[in-house]
Amino acid sequence: MLSLIAVLGEASSKKQLDRAKKILSKKNMEILFVAVVISKVVTFANAKDDDILKIVSKAGFSGEFNEINTEDDYILGVHKINSKIANTTKYPIFIMHGFLTTPMSFFLTGQKNSLPLILADNGHDVFLGSRRGSKYSSKHLHLSIESRDFWDFTWHEIGYYDLKAIIDFILENTNANKIFFVGYSQGNTELLVLLSMRPQYNEVIDQAHLMSCVGAITNVHELGSLLSPLLLNYAKTHDDFYYLNMQSLIPLQVELAKILCSSLRQIRVALCKNIIFFMVGRNHRSTEVDPQTYAKMFEQLSPIVGVKQLLHFAQLIMTSKFQQFDYGRRNIEIYNSTTPPQYDLAKITAPIYLYIGEEDIIFNRKDSDKLAKILPNVVAKKMIRNYNHFDFVYGRNSHKLLYKQILEFIETI
Repeated sequence: MLSLIAVLGEASSKKQLDRAKKILSKKNMEILFVAVVISKVVTFANAKDDDILKIVSKAGFSGEFNEINTEDDYILGVHKINSKIANTTKYPIFIMHGFLTTPMSFFLTGQKNSLPLILADNGHDVFLGSRRGSKYSSKHLHLSIESRDFWDFTWHEIGYYDLKAIIDFILENTNANKIFFVGYSQGNTELLVLLSMRPQYNEVIDQAHLMSCVGAITNVHELGSLLSPLLLNYAKTHDDFYYLNMQSLIPLQVELAKILCSSLRQIRVALCKNIIFFMVGRNHRSTEVDPQTYAKMFEQLSPIVGVKQLLHFAQLIMTSKFQQFDYGRRNIEIYNSTTPPQYDLAKITAPIYLYIGEEDIIFNRKDSDKLAKILPNVVAKKMIRNYNHFDFVYGRNSHKLLYKQILEFIETI
């Protein structure tokens, strides 16, 4: 796998990509998957002792951590940052993080560039959701985190159950009748599920600001096309492949990021950036993300990943359809159809604001344009020049190029 990292770090031609494909042989992929599957499930630290509330307090805000239940009995952690304006009449804001991350991702670039703190400083109560299975939402009323049943979910269930529970909690906690939503990456996918499957929730979303909204994936990066069938085929033949435990890999990734990305040697920093650029897209302003941020980013990754989420994305890539999970022969039993139903995006009537990264290869401009044509109430579509998939959250200029615009839209009501 180290040889793969080296190749990806410099891959810029078809010949180099072919080298990566050879390294990603079925045998090597099985070795990697087995290494992470057989690891013992981590025991999460007490979520109330996390660093989020410490950062919030240090920035001069009060905050709290709450646990709520979903309809299917998962226990979710929700952070709240209280507005500096007492008894604020402004609508609360619900922020949902992306895949593999936690709400901590919104605090890694400092106070002036932290979206939750910027919004709280402007008079809004801010709520940070955490999806099931992540550090702050690792419990269930009846199931152990080590059980297969605990991990039997994809982003469909997260949207249908988790986002509903969090929104209900926000409305009850604040006595508001509407909220603003700000999502990043998979957090937006989950919102599309909620609003299309439970259309009544369109009425409580005053504005939905979607940063790199991942829906139907029809123009996928070559690496995604390569990995998707490998992942799906592996899952078919390994019944115990229901979560990835990356606990042992994260310290290695952090150390590697420190060696490469925090180095004073420019050749190492260049390699660090090229690895990131290959995965999420280039930024021709290569200084947009402080290289030292990458080590922080790896530190806050969720150490356990539900495989079914990955499989669902892989299915989207293989079919180019934004649809529910494909259970194969069980589709008849579950959906009363041989094929899974597609999400009816025409039912999403909430005002949508799309933010697109010019260099984002996870969800690119062509897919964004298609999504904008399908959604019936797209109020604005903003292209951020040079931005890749990571820059929305980790870019050092996001407060000027992106968050300022979001705040201006929010403050227009």
